[in-house]
Amino acid sequence: MAARVVGLFPGQGSQWVGMGRQLLTESTGFGHAIAQVDAIVGPRLNWTVAEELAADEEHSRLGGILALQVTLFAVEVGLAAVWAERGVHFDSVAGTSLGELAAVQVAGILNLTDALDVVIARSELLEHHRPEGGTIVVNVDASEADQLLEDLPAPAYIAGFNGPGTTTFSGHEAALVELLRRGEQRGVFAARVRVEYPAHSPLLNLVGEGLRARLHHLRPSAGTIPFYSAVTGTRLEGTTLDADYWARNLTAAVYGQQMLDQLLADGHDVILEVTPHPIFAKPTQDAIAARDGALDENVTAIHCPTLRRNKDAQECLAAATQQLLAAGVQLAH
Repeated sequence: MAARVVGLFPGQGSQWVGMGRQLLTESTGFGHAIAQVDAIVGPRLNWTVAEELAADEEHSRLGGILALQVTLFAVEVGLAAVWAERGVHFDSVAGTSLGELAAVQVAGILNLTDALDVVIARSELLEHHRPEGGTIVVNVDASEADQLLEDLPAPAYIAGFNGPGTTTFSGHEAALVELLRRGEQRGVFAARVRVEYPAHSPLLNLVGEGLRARLHHLRPSAGTIPFYSAVTGTRLEGTTLDADYWARNLTAAVYGQQMLDQLLADGHDVILEVTPHPIFAKPTQDAIAARDGALDENVTAIHCPTLRRNKDAQECLAAATQQLLAAGVQLAH
């Protein structure tokens, strides 16, 4: 039986200056996907994703929320087109945060115009109302996470569970500094995440309310590929992904671990990360190991990256394709 593939589209963290540049000229599918995005965003934003992908460090806009989120969304959609070009069919799609928008666009739940409406609206609202704070990750489980939050000098919240023993926190700067200190004191990995606002926390409730108001026109469809949500950790019907859902996607904690657990429980063999650099390898491998231990048998599921930072795109794709074939993925011709 052919391996079942889920296309996993994570949010921020995988971006790098020059990502996707090589594929603009070397992949028809990628170039076409970026051109379709630019036909919509170019007139609205007065710049294009193609221009951003070609920019050097000095001229890159990736330091801004709007440019980063539009560009990363476009690159992930473009990479899905690259995999389609290579004959890879997604049996399901999933994502976290911003990446869920790429996932549902690929699944046909939101058309490209509507998906970009959400990306642009959330980005503009974040830039206008962005509260002070940020996001960090600490390698502790849920019970330890609650302990770390006790008696902090400022507000902080659990922003997500990306895997067994990996918790994300969002909050004010003073709280994050203390959380990092407490993590280091415990001898566990603790580091900042490349998100310059307190993502997935009640500190974004004002932004969430604005997003609901701006997206009242959304009419999502059922789509053509099953979608697994990190907002709920479960499979969801496409028609439920309305304005309220995208507000929750921004303000509620991310249940990435639960989503991965559900994907594995439902028989997916390959978690194919559709990003310019892998950021979900450890959470995925931890989830596979946990399921392996729970079932007391060898779980053959794998994590497969797409591209890697500053590495040749064709070499990365060739290596990933071989990994997929070895795992039993059947390519369409």
